[in-house]
Formats: sequence, structure tokens, C-alpha cells
Amino acid sequence: MLKNTVRLSKIVGFNNSEQKRSFLTIVNQGFEAYRTTLGRNPVHLKPGLSLSLPVIHHVQKVDMREAGMGVDKISAFTKDNVPVQLSAVLFYQVKNAYKACFDVTDYRSSIYSVGTSSLRS
Repeated sequence: MLKNTVRLSKIVGFNNSEQKRSFLTIVNQGFEAYRTTLGRNPVHLKPGLSLSLPVIHHVQKVDMREAGMGVDKISAFTKDNVPVQLSAVLFYQVKNAYKACFDVTDYRSSIYSVGTSSLRS
């Protein structure tokens, strides 16, 4: 399952922790961002341009649009112990960017874990 999560993060193309640092931060339409100063005092950045100091500030961007995530084949058992193979697509949309940035380590892997566990049950 860990291999699927790592592969998924490579397919999606970015993690919250892997943001490019520069003086100009561009937040595209459909995204929200939070800028922290030395890991504290989060400032909400809306779409547009904003300035940041690369050494002091860290910017985390969150995609607020609806996104899909593929779940590869999962082995599970039915109530009468018949083995089955499941695959699915999870659709999700982040409603609260602050919680996505600061309440969980990686919200995409959390969504993947919840989706796979609910498929198995």
C-alpha cells in the first residue's frame, strides 16, 4: 500500500512539502496558499502575486478544485470469504485549505487511506 501512495504522489506531481522557494509567489486561480514565517504565523494568500523571502517564508499551495485519484487493484474478501479484486476512482475537493495545510501531514495520502479502507469493508 505504501508503494501505491508513493507512486500516487509521483503521478500527481507535487506534495505540500515540496514547494519552490522564490521572491515572487504566484497563486493560480483555483488554488489557495498559506505563507508561514519561520514555521509560525500563517498568512492566507489568495490567487494573484505576493512577495515572500525565501529564507524566512515557506509557502504551501492547495488545489481547491475537484480532483480524482485512482485506486489500484485491492484484494479483499466478501462476507462469505470469496476473494475479490477492487479498483476505484476517488473524487474529492478540499473545502478548508487551512486544515489541509496544518492539521494533517499529507491530505492526499489520508484520502487514499480512507478510500481504500472503505472499499475493503
